[in-house]
Amino acid sequence: MKIESIKTSDIKTLAYLHKKNLVSPSSKIGQKYLEKLYNLLLSDPKTHLCLLAIDGNEIVGAISATKDLEKTNKILRRLISFPVLFDILKAIILGKITINELLKRIMFERNILKKFPKPYASILTLFIVQNHQRHGTGSLLVKKILSELEKNGTNIFHVDTLISNKKALLFYISLGFNEKEKIYDSVILEKQI
Repeated sequence: MKIESIKTSDIKTLAYLHKKNLVSPSSKIGQKYLEKLYNLLLSDPKTHLCLLAIDGNEIVGAISATKDLEKTNKILRRLISFPVLFDILKAIILGKITINELLKRIMFERNILKKFPKPYASILTLFIVQNHQRHGTGSLLVKKILSELEKNGTNIFHVDTLISNKKALLFYISLGFNEKEKIYDSVILEKQI
């Protein structure tokens, strides 16, 4: 298993795998949105760290993180364009996502930025393809990204997940994260080094 930085040439495959393996509002909006998301994250390597897990020649997982969630949110606002709004509307009409889900996510992110110290370092995305789950790939990615962020002076890390996602909650707790706060239907976990 190799861990390496995501390259622009990986984005199309990465977005496809993200959509298939991670249940989130961004996945429900669609692959084009995810491709734009990863391109934006890669455009600012001083703020974002994006890693892949590769087994042989196959991408089997990925993780992205930010050193500063407030800055990341400002960057991600650039994603809002007519094509993205059309994709969101299409996802709503097709029943893939509800307006309530979108509003909860927006309000959740606003609450995070008000309640927590800046800069707010956070894992943004993590997924492992189905047949590689429960083999240590996720742990390897999280440990690597936390180690890289720590080298840059970050010593408090956050991640959020849905309260209903018990598998993710247990996974992060097993890596030393502690439940910090519940906001809407999500829980924020924190780890101090």
